Amino acid sequence: MPESTLQSLRILRDPSFFQWHYAVLIAFVAYVYANEIERKNWDVILGALAFYGLEWFLEIMNGFVLHFTGYSAVWTTTGRTIYQLLPGLTLEISMMFAAVAVIFLKLLPKDKHMKILGINNRVFFWITNSIFMVIMECIVHAWGYLIWNYSWWNFPNVWLIIFIGYMPYFMLSFYVHDHPKIKVKIAIVSSLFTVDLVLFLVFAIGLRWM
Repeated sequence: MPESTLQSLRILRDPSFFQWHYAVLIAFVAYVYANEIERKNWDVILGALAFYGLEWFLEIMNGFVLHFTGYSAVWTTTGRTIYQLLPGLTLEISMMFAAVAVIFLKLLPKDKHMKILGINNRVFFWITNSIFMVIMECIVHAWGYLIWNYSWWNFPNVWLIIFIGYMPYFMLSFYVHDHPKIKVKIAIVSSLFTVDLVLFLVFAIGLRWM
C-alpha cells in the first residue's frame, strides 16, 4: 500500500484526534440550513441534501475501491484532521460539502431556461462549478493532502474528475432543486440517505472494510 493509504488508515475514525473546533463547523452548517428553513426555501434545502447525500455515497464507493484493490482508494486524504470518517473523507470536508451545496444552489438563476454565453444556465453551472471544485482539489493535491494514486485520476486526467467526480453532484442537486413535486424531492433525498446509512453501518462500522 502507498504511504498515503497507510496514513489515512492509521487515523481512520480515531477519536484521539478530536478537537473542539469541530463544534464551530457543525454550528456553522446548522446555521446555514436554519436560515433556509426559516425562509421555507425547501428547493435549496432538498437540493443541497441531495448533493450531500451523493457525496457520502461516492465516498463509500471510494472506500470499496480501497478494500477490493488492497492498494488505494481513488482519492485519499492525509494530514491533520479532527476526524477521518472514510479513507477519502474528513469531517472538515464533509461539513464543507454540506455548506457549499447551499451556496451553489442559491447562486442559481430562478429562470432555469435562461442562457449564459448561449448555454442553458443549469448546464453552464454544471461545468463551471465542477471546474471550480477541481481547481480547489488540485491546490490541495499540490500541497500533498489530497492524494491521487491512480494515473487515470491524476494529472493530466483532471477532466475525468470534472465530468465523473463532480458533475453528477450538480446534475442531481439541480434536478432535485428544480423538480416541481416536493414528494419526489423528498423521496430522492430520503432514499439516498437510507442507502448511505445502510452501507456505512454495514461495511464501514460493521465489517470495517473502509
